[in-house]
Amino acid sequence: MNLLKDLNSKILVDLLYLITFSIAAFQKVSGLKVPSWFLKQFENSILNLFDGSLHIQFIIISLLELYIAVLALVSLLKNKTKNSLQANYLKLASICFIILALGQRLTFKFDQAAYLFFYAVISIFLLKSLEGKSERQ
Repeated sequence: MNLLKDLNSKILVDLLYLITFSIAAFQKVSGLKVPSWFLKQFENSILNLFDGSLHIQFIIISLLELYIAVLALVSLLKNKTKNSLQANYLKLASICFIILALGQRLTFKFDQAAYLFFYAVISIFLLKSLEGKSERQ
């Protein structure tokens, strides 16, 4: 029971983002290639600007997700209440969710875009909450 008592919201947020982004990054990186479903989904969209552009975009998204996971892990391990790492990964997570939502909107997957929009809003809300706490301290 002491373990549950000692957990605070900062640790829980760190864990949530660590799990979310480390799994997403691992699934992308473990294949060592751009999956065919990704290429097929975006082949007729405006995102397919030139030959190889979808590969570049997939790599950028993968690296962004991996970087967010690393920041969340370091934030979790440092476990300080005033932690700029958490603010940084929340900003990046918001941007990542917006980028992913844009891709879903462009390919008419409106339900998936709505989920990603919701995740972005939650990330922004958490960021604002964190900024409010630091101003009060």
